[in-house]
Amino acid sequence: MEQSETSTALKAWRLSCGLTLDAAAASVGTVRQVWYDWETGRRRPGADALQRIYLVTDGAVEPNDFYPLPLWRRALDAARARLMGKAA
Repeated sequence: MEQSETSTALKAWRLSCGLTLDAAAASVGTVRQVWYDWETGRRRPGADALQRIYLVTDGAVEPNDFYPLPLWRRALDAARARLMGKAA
């Protein structure tokens, strides 16, 4: 499995918060090696872990970001932009 944008985002989030692998892993109830595997794209988190990651990162890392959904992402971004434009 190749490294995804989100596994890069997961590492970027961890580093921006000044967290070690151990601290980040503990924050979602897993161990260092599992978190490292998520960051490097060697494995993907399960449903429960995805929810915890989303909550811990305050939405900065989303569950769907772990899966290659570029067309969905673009459609979602476009819909958000349209909504923001209407709200302004």
